[in-house]
Amino acid sequence: MGRYPHEATFTVMDLDCLVITTEPEELFPAIDEVIETVNTLAATASLDLHGSEVSRLGRLARFAEITVPASDTLIDYLRAALWAADLTGGLVDPTVGSLASDDTSRGWERIVLGDGVVTLPRGCVLDLGATAPARAADLLVRRLAEEHRGGFLVSIGGDMAVAGDHPDEGWRIPVTSPTGKMLQLVSTTRAALARSASASTDGAPAVVDPRTGDAADRVWTQVTVAACTALEANAWATASVVLGERAPDWLTHFGVSARLERRTGTTRFTKGWPHPRLVAA
Repeated sequence: MGRYPHEATFTVMDLDCLVITTEPEELFPAIDEVIETVNTLAATASLDLHGSEVSRLGRLARFAEITVPASDTLIDYLRAALWAADLTGGLVDPTVGSLASDDTSRGWERIVLGDGVVTLPRGCVLDLGATAPARAADLLVRRLAEEHRGGFLVSIGGDMAVAGDHPDEGWRIPVTSPTGKMLQLVSTTRAALARSASASTDGAPAVVDPRTGDAADRVWTQVTVAACTALEANAWATASVVLGERAPDWLTHFGVSARLERRTGTTRFTKGWPHPRLVAA
């Protein structure tokens, strides 16, 4: 962002990360914790790593329903994903990676979490790419505020959360396009922000509509949402990309503040989102 003296941007496991602290001596400890968190996130939830926990479960569930031990971290990420699925009526579905299989392999309602174990239907492939980084950002920023001095802003893969003290003017956060162009500067003291983008020139993967198994219609190039947590913001934003034209009315119905960018270059705002000037979110 380049607006704060105690700020660092870096990439870990292909995820863009941002850390800002109000206290200069807390920046490097916070960076270390972000790196550790993202490495754990990847080892647990990355489908790109053959040895990750979700990859291993996908191989085990390929030919039969399974009930197997799972780490506390994976259980937490799965619980967060199921919460997001319930919140959005299944529009954000952690079994969307199973859509190439028969219908019995998919459906978030068929995942069962137990005490240290998880049950997956035959053929289920877990895709936590939408929700796990947001959940990780929420948990980490809270821990940093509890264990260190001052305030913190943490962004993992574009999912941004804040906790602790904040600058007098609030955290000033640029809303940028997928190509990096700044569209708006907003200020927040407590709200988390998340962005979901459709497949675009920056290489963002296509958001899949779990109702059809196809890529969502590219009505919106991206949707940015403010909510109480990065997980919640991410869930609303991802679901909005899936819903297309219906998204603004749907978000309004649930009282969600959002900015939606059309492919044509126009922008829609829902109630509560500041129009393009600096206003607290």
